[in-house]
Amino acid sequence: MFPDIDSLRHSLGFWEKLNYIFTFCVLIGVLGEFLAEFTNFLQVKKKKYRKKRLNKASVIVLLIGLAGELLCLVETIPLSRQMTETLNLQTENARRDAAKANERAALANERADILEQKAKPRMFTTDQISTIAHFLQYSPRGAVDISFPASDVEAKNFANTLRFIFNLAQYPNAPNDAYTSTEPFTGVRIWMKFTPDRNIATAIGEILKSQNQKPNDFQINPNQEPFFIIEVGSKP
Repeated sequence: MFPDIDSLRHSLGFWEKLNYIFTFCVLIGVLGEFLAEFTNFLQVKKKKYRKKRLNKASVIVLLIGLAGELLCLVETIPLSRQMTETLNLQTENARRDAAKANERAALANERADILEQKAKPRMFTTDQISTIAHFLQYSPRGAVDISFPASDVEAKNFANTLRFIFNLAQYPNAPNDAYTSTEPFTGVRIWMKFTPDRNIATAIGEILKSQNQKPNDFQINPNQEPFFIIEVGSKP
């Protein structure tokens, strides 16, 4: 686990400021040596003891400055390395978090699209309606009733669309509630007072294909005399 970036920055700043002080000491020491050797500062040429003292003091200050600079260098190098590694780690963690956030956003959008598609009512294009009505018009036109669960609004709208298509193919409507069922069901039931033929099956297949449903999403139940039931599943 890497140290906190703020503590590293604070420590690095401390040693950098201290390094400036020791560098200034080096400059003072060098300046003292220069004054002692090449000038007559404090009359060092006439008074040799002053030159000796100035040289000694300058050397001491110079050594302190050099030692201090070395100490600061020893301390700042690992701090800089740790700071770089910490920043790299934080950057990598930020990239990883951003990637996870993008994945979650993509998953959320995908789920939202799925929910939107499920909530979207089943619709038919004009060409699909014409194709379905085309197959229906070649079958015996008996009375047709379409039922749906009262609580399923989407099934109600879908049933009304199917009723429109059957009316377009000139199928008479059966009296309201002509065919009822005591058992619960989902989706839409098409009740027919005649025997469905191949054209009916083809038309129902076109209905399912237009809604991206599989053929097993509907079935013809011939055991409900004296009428047939075609069951179209609920919206996938």
